[in-house]
Amino acid sequence: MAQVVQLVYVSKSSNGPMSMRELVDLCSRSANNNHRLGITGILCYRSESFLQVLEGTYQAVNRVFRAILLDKRHREVTLIAYREIAVRLFEGWDMKLVIPEKLEVRPELLAECEQSEFAPFPVDEMTAFELLYGLKRTVAA
Repeated sequence: MAQVVQLVYVSKSSNGPMSMRELVDLCSRSANNNHRLGITGILCYRSESFLQVLEGTYQAVNRVFRAILLDKRHREVTLIAYREIAVRLFEGWDMKLVIPEKLEVRPELLAECEQSEFAPFPVDEMTAFELLYGLKRTVAA
C-alpha cells in the first residue's frame, strides 16, 4: 500500500477576489481531478487567500502541488506542512470548499488560533492545523 502524505499550503489569488461561481467551478474541476488521482482535501477561501490541504500518495500530491505552483492564478504560494500520515483527515472529501463567511465559525475556534477573524494568510503550521480541525468539526456538525 502506498504511503499517504498530507500537504498544506496558503496562497493568494493573482486575479483579485473570486466570485462564488468561480470558486464552485474551481472546486468542481478540482474534485473531479482529485477523485481520479485518489486525493482528498479541503479548500478554504477568504479575502483573496487560500488555505488548502491535499492528501494522497506522494506522487499524486506532488503532481497537483506542482500544477498549483505553475498556475498563474496563484501567487505567494507558501508550503505550511508536508508529512506522512496514517489516517486521512478529510477522507471522503475530494475537495470540500469552505468559505468561513458562509459558516458559523465559532469565536472559541478563532480564540484557540489567536485570531479575531478567519485569516488563512499568513499562518504558521500549528495555527493552520487548529483552523483546519476546527473547520472540519464545524462543517461536519
